[in-house]
Amino acid sequence: DNMRLTHQKTLILDDKKAIVMTFNFTHSSFDVKASHPQRNFGLIIDDPKMAQDIAEVFNADFQHQRPSMKNDDLIYSPYNSREKWLQYINQAKHSIKMYAQSISDKEIVNALSDAGNRGVKIEILTTDKSKQAVYQELTQSGVDLEISKHYYIHAKVIIIDNQIAILGSINLTRASLDDNRELAVVIRDASIIQKLNDTFQHDWQSSEHKITRRSHQKTFTRQLKQFMKSMQF
Repeated sequence: DNMRLTHQKTLILDDKKAIVMTFNFTHSSFDVKASHPQRNFGLIIDDPKMAQDIAEVFNADFQHQRPSMKNDDLIYSPYNSREKWLQYINQAKHSIKMYAQSISDKEIVNALSDAGNRGVKIEILTTDKSKQAVYQELTQSGVDLEISKHYYIHAKVIIIDNQIAILGSINLTRASLDDNRELAVVIRDASIIQKLNDTFQHDWQSSEHKITRRSHQKTFTRQLKQFMKSMQF
């Protein structure tokens, strides 16, 4: 299949291990002395079966054939990424924490707004200042957004209810979801999720440029109206 862009960042080692990354192999990705070094992550996969599944998709891509998707915890653009991202955002009950290099896809923005409107606490850390219309829509739904002071946010990570995380190359843009070859991994390991959460909390607290703070009064009023409506007979 033809992809507009190969944006996936993955190393496959002897078809037994894999490293799924948010970073490129560029100087800027590793330049810790930069004024705003990049925030990125890499996930080491030592499950031979999952590594083999990743290798099989690579081999199919290399031969310009459509791959088969065997593992539900592997999210590939342009095949199942939109469906999976929407599924996990819609399943969130309590909290969503997100590193986002870019957010512009309408369906994703609507899903995040819906989650905020139903009372999910959503915190998004970015460095992209260009999406003001998107940010306005999200903040009106009670979403917190902050611009990182210290890092350029190149990571693409979401943590849902502190129980599931997704990490990989997928940006929340139409092109990344629908056109590119991308890979992200669903993480269920509690120790890895805790490390991601600790890093996010550190980065969130050290960010000083606040786009908004969550409007608890607006959220409470919205929830009260929904409750009263549900009580009408």
